[in-house]
Amino acid sequence: MDVPLRVTAAALAGLLLVGCAAKAATQERVEVALVADQRGFGDRSYNDAAQRGLDRCAREGAVGVTAVASRSSDDYLSDLSFAATQNANEIIAVGGTMARAVHETAVRFPNAHVALIDGVADEPNVESVTFDRAQGGYLAGSLAALVSRRHQVAFLGGLPSPRLAEIATAFEAGARAADPRVRVASAYAGSFENTQRAAQAAAQVFRGGADVAYVVAGPAGLGAIAAARSRRGTYVIGADADQDGLAPGVVLTSVVEHVAAAVQRICEDAGAHKPVSGHVVLGLREGGIGLTDFRYSRAVVSPAVRQRMRDIEETLAAHEVAVRADPPRTPSAPR
Repeated sequence: MDVPLRVTAAALAGLLLVGCAAKAATQERVEVALVADQRGFGDRSYNDAAQRGLDRCAREGAVGVTAVASRSSDDYLSDLSFAATQNANEIIAVGGTMARAVHETAVRFPNAHVALIDGVADEPNVESVTFDRAQGGYLAGSLAALVSRRHQVAFLGGLPSPRLAEIATAFEAGARAADPRVRVASAYAGSFENTQRAAQAAAQVFRGGADVAYVVAGPAGLGAIAAARSRRGTYVIGADADQDGLAPGVVLTSVVEHVAAAVQRICEDAGAHKPVSGHVVLGLREGGIGLTDFRYSRAVVSPAVRQRMRDIEETLAAHEVAVRADPPRTPSAPR
């Protein structure tokens, strides 16, 4: 049984000091401090996934690890700075909302190395790790079109943003490639937190004729899942984390960003004394994103469709389909 590595900011000092003593005795050992955003551990999303990755790093024993959850966004800078003052070799910040604090920490502590998960901070001592959501959107669109009996599908986002617009565009491209007859709708809940608004937006797209919706709305997406559950013959595709079990058979699959694997990569690079800087994009080829295994939805997603999705994944991983112009990629340290 894994023991969660969760500590308060106050306790982080003692743990890191112990780690520093160990490092003095064993020069190969490095210390990694993970700082979760204000949603904390237990969010069933990025922070929990990051914790799982950190737990694996601890079991492998190559690095010493500690974790702290910020109580609010006002604590981001102080928590990151505190880890830097305690001589953590690698500081991992979880969540794009920490980008500004990561930038300021990197400037204040140029000898520290910081990794930002799901955000970008452009400093020479920062590794910015993001996931190829366009590939995920393309996969979701392909599956939605292949499953839809009405030849009508929908993208449902939280708040409009350039990032969600890119995902929506990729979703439509995947849907049209899989079924040229398909009609694609887009809608926004206007919130990443309000489940009622997401439920209303989902009900609207279902009334409009869509029978499969890709929901990228954060915690608000639970409302969209509930809306699909209340309507026979309507389905959703989850996002970010594995949401399949929230409504078995209604959630066809989830587009999962493998945060745990990203944390492990960062730990391995730190343990090898080869931290990476720059913007690293993890897609299908790098194991950074992918679909869950349809374990609850096989009555709806046929073997032929599942094979078709595997073929599409292979094609995307080989970059044989231009989902959109790729951002700059920084390769991970050689392994």
